[in-house]
Formats: sequence, structure tokens, C-alpha cells
Amino acid sequence: MEDPGRYGFAVPEDQLYPPLAYDEVQLTLAQAVPVRRLAEASGTYYKVIKDLNPGSRVIPWTRGPFA
Repeated sequence: MEDPGRYGFAVPEDQLYPPLAYDEVQLTLAQAVPVRRLAEASGTYYKVIKDLNPGSRVIPWTRGPFA
């Protein structure tokens, strides 16, 4: 929940989840690539790529730049 106080919740700072650690990368794809193949090439899993990129609804990722 982004703003618990707005909804009547008072959550102490020490009980909040810590922010996720992640690296931000930019890539340009010369052709469409299945997300599963990107995950394999990155040494991770499909679900991790999808969880860290919730705005990406295109599968496979199309040609072009991504950040």
C-alpha cells in the first residue's frame, strides 16, 4: 500500500517492508524477444522479470528501447 495513512492505517516505520533492491538497465532489442529468453540470459526467472516490470504487458518484448 503506497499511502497507508490515507486509508486509516498507522504503520510504524520499523514494521514497513524495506524497499526492493534492484539494478536499473537500459536495452535496445533488434527484434522481438520472449521474456523467458531475457530472463535466462540474465540468470534469473521469468517471474522476476515480470514482477520488476509490471508496466510491460507486451509478451514477447518488441523491437526497440526499454528502460
